[in-house]
Amino acid sequence: MVSSGGSSFSKQVACPSSQTLLNYRLKTLAIETAQLVKWHLEACDFCSCEIELLSHYVGSCNGECRAPAIPGNLKLLAEALFATAAPSKT
Repeated sequence: MVSSGGSSFSKQVACPSSQTLLNYRLKTLAIETAQLVKWHLEACDFCSCEIELLSHYVGSCNGECRAPAIPGNLKLLAEALFATAAPSKT
């Protein structure tokens, strides 16, 4: 998996929306769109983590589902972990 390219662990402009990721998880996207999301997930740490979070959420879904917000403390923890794991640029 490749980093999403930014200096912070966050959703980038090129990232699919949380709703699109949820629809991908629910397998309700068109085949072409699903393939694009799949390729994006192979290259984006943030969205890969978000889809993992959604995998736990989908089971409790009845009818229409909405993507959950990522808790602030979880985001801070992920940023800290990625910052310590990232190689230094010197």
